[in-house]
Parts: sequence; C-alpha cells; structure tokens
Amino acid sequence: MFREFHSKREAATSERKDLKNSTEQLSNDEYLKIVNNYISAKTKQALLLDEYHKKYLKILPPKKLLEFYKLDEEFNKSLLKQIKEAGKRKK
Repeated sequence: MFREFHSKREAATSERKDLKNSTEQLSNDEYLKIVNNYISAKTKQALLLDEYHKKYLKILPPKKLLEFYKLDEEFNKSLLKQIKEAGKRKK
C-alpha cells in the first residue's frame, strides 16, 4: 500500500513539472494552463493523502501512523539533502 501511494503521489507531482520549466515568455493562456495544472496536481496530492490516510488507519493505530508519517518526512528530507549535496559535488 505504501509503494502504491508513493507511485500515485509521484505521478501527481510530475504534473507540476511545467511550473519549473516556465521561464520563457508565454501567452496569458499558457500561463493560465500552467497555474491551473499546478493547483490540480496539488489537489490530487491532497485527495490522495486523505484516501491513503483512511486506509492506513484501518491497519495501523494512530500512534503508529504518526510515527510512520514522521519517518516518511525524515526520509524525504534526507533524500533531498543527499540530492542537493550530490549536485554541489558535480559543479
């Protein structure tokens, strides 16, 4: 279930990639499409989190679920830190 959640979350996150790649001059309609896609992806992520939160509560007590969320946050922070450090070493 955890891997399924992360796979779906990554799919929703990838929908936001246009936001990072929008540095060139675009039309108002193109900017509108990008910002609407951004909000749509964020909404999907929130709905996905809510869906899996309910599923997790069916198999884990709240205390364990809180520990799980904390560990997930720590892991993500650690991973981002490693990615940043690797990027600095390549320069």
